[in-house]
Amino acid sequence: MLLPLHRQHLQEFITALEQLLPTSQQAENLELLREQFQEVQQIFQGQILTLSRDGSLTYQPYLTEIHRLLRLLQIDVMFLLSSQQAVTSQQRQRGIEERIKAARALCEVLLQKH
Repeated sequence: MLLPLHRQHLQEFITALEQLLPTSQQAENLELLREQFQEVQQIFQGQILTLSRDGSLTYQPYLTEIHRLLRLLQIDVMFLLSSQQAVTSQQRQRGIEERIKAARALCEVLLQKH
């Protein structure tokens, strides 16, 4: 069972992910995208990873997968920031969108199951 504090942290993380999505689709806000992604990473590292420290191994597979998605998302963000062709930017934006939605879905599962 998730503690109320952990539920709140997961909700904050989901909110940060949702705010990242529209920014990733706007080519003119790339610096904002970098800042928002750093915020998402900080929330994950500072608040979400504490779930695994509380001794429950049932959360670990979810946290591992979210962490993997965030690492891949970081690569997509870096490539988007450095892309010079519209086709490349669109591919990276689609990848970012997919990873954000997958991470959000995992958080939702955590909230519902636990």
